[in-house]
Amino acid sequence: MKQKIAFALIMGIVTTGIISFTLISINLGFTERFLKIWLKSWAMAYTVVIPAILIIGPRVQKVVDHLFGEAVNKESLNAAKNEYHEVWNMNASWDPKVDLEKGSAHDRKRKRMLIDQNQEMETLS
Repeated sequence: MKQKIAFALIMGIVTTGIISFTLISINLGFTERFLKIWLKSWAMAYTVVIPAILIIGPRVQKVVDHLFGEAVNKESLNAAKNEYHEVWNMNASWDPKVDLEKGSAHDRKRKRMLIDQNQEMETLS
């Protein structure tokens, strides 16, 4: 969450600065009042855009995920299948189904995910 907020703050500074500079220079030109007007406009735009990015951003991300979801799922399934086979090849005696109860909770969750993703990949193939 901290990364998303930091991204919004930095992206807000850059985009509002560029857009406000461009529009003020086009509409007013470079007059003696340019700097004052631009900084005021930039500050106003920044205070509007940050909440907008934080509120609208997740919704936009869901739309993008929906539009590209099938491609992302196939890529992640292929990656999981490769990881499953790499783990299997590194330790030929390791059977994730038999070894599922061993290890930490994180290890067990990862093994279960690898098994599920491998089965899902096999059904799609």
